[in-house]
Parts: sequence; C-alpha cells; structure tokens
Amino acid sequence: ASKKGSGLTTTCAPTIWIDGFIADIDYLNELTKDEIGLIEVYTSAAGAPMQYAGTRTNCGVVLVWRKRFLNP
Repeated sequence: ASKKGSGLTTTCAPTIWIDGFIADIDYLNELTKDEIGLIEVYTSAAGAPMQYAGTRTNCGVVLVWRKRFLNP
C-alpha cells in the first residue's frame, strides 16, 4: 500500500521475460533456483536491450534465463 501524497506507489511491476518470452510473476515463481541460470534487471526501458524494451517497460524489465536455455 502507498501513503497518500508520498509520491511512491507499489503498483508498478516490471515486465518479465523468461528465455526471451513475456511471462508473468506466477510463472516466474514456479521456477526453482536450480533452473535459473541468469537474471538481468533493468530499472528503465532505456537500459534494457532493444528487443525487450517497448511500451510495457515503464516499470523496468527483468530478464530470466533458464540454464537449459543457456546450455542446451
């Protein structure tokens, strides 16, 4: 919850990508630590790789790569 007048909100969620595909937090939560090979966090679209930046990145971008995707 956010305080009125504070200018801060907790409703902004980053765009999540898993192995190059858009995903949601529920799918991300299903992954185990042993499946995850790499996590990249970008706080703005300006810092994210171009193919993951776009209109949905106002709250940043999280890129998750599973080990089997990195090392097939």
